Amino acid sequence: MKHADIDPEGYCLEEYGCDTMRCFVPLRPGYVPAQPVSLTKRITDVLDDFCETLSKFADAQIDQTPPEGGWNAGQVAEHISISIEAMPDGHTAAANRFIDEKVIPINDIFLDFEAKYESPEFVLPKQVTHDKAGLIKTLRALEAKHTRAATDLDLTVLCMDFDFPTLGYMTRYEWLNFFVVHTQRHLRQLKNIYRSLNA
Repeated sequence: MKHADIDPEGYCLEEYGCDTMRCFVPLRPGYVPAQPVSLTKRITDVLDDFCETLSKFADAQIDQTPPEGGWNAGQVAEHISISIEAMPDGHTAAANRFIDEKVIPINDIFLDFEAKYESPEFVLPKQVTHDKAGLIKTLRALEAKHTRAATDLDLTVLCMDFDFPTLGYMTRYEWLNFFVVHTQRHLRQLKNIYRSLNA
């Protein structure tokens, strides 16, 4: 309770789940998480790992369906490149809330690896064949684009061009966090595909 970022006029709230307990405390007015460097590093780390994993596939394996079925490596990489292509921030508005308010719900959704979700049609992979080098080049360009965004843009504003299903409009900070955890989810899938093809 002596932490400098906690609102001295606030309170504590505990939320109990099946096997977890979260303790919530309100933060001081005007609080902005001091994490642009760590967010930048998270973007870099996950896309580095994704590209390095993709590079391990032989060219003939990129479009090879894994034994268990489902998407192949090329489709997973294409899906990620579509999903993180851009933030919907052509129009923005002041958030008037903490910029990371939806980070925990986002993480709960996408880092629950036991849950299965259907991807919206507009982010489904469409190509029949994939070029590994081209996919990696695209992902590297997106890595550079989003690391610049994490350091150069105002991350506190709401992106008003798209409201995220069940969560509503998100800040640039939350969208970048989504890009990271969504890529983490499919990085796990990509590594599983590589293991199954090279068992």
